[in-house]
Amino acid sequence: MIKIQFYVPSDAFGVLVSGLEQQFGAARAVLDLDYASLRHENYTLSYAIDHGDRVLALLDVTPSWQIPEQLQAYRRA
Repeated sequence: MIKIQFYVPSDAFGVLVSGLEQQFGAARAVLDLDYASLRHENYTLSYAIDHGDRVLALLDVTPSWQIPEQLQAYRRA
């Protein structure tokens, strides 16, 4: 598994989630105290919304997954 961090507008976050679900299938939603996550055997996407409309997300995903082109700019180093 590899870890990728994103800081994305909420609409781009929807692109990330739908792309993961298209490739791997639906995930189980889990709510924690300060964040939420989607868990699947091939990925875990943990995320929190800031005080605006942006989402900080940490994706732990199988190495075969490719970042969609429209999300490349939102990847954090």
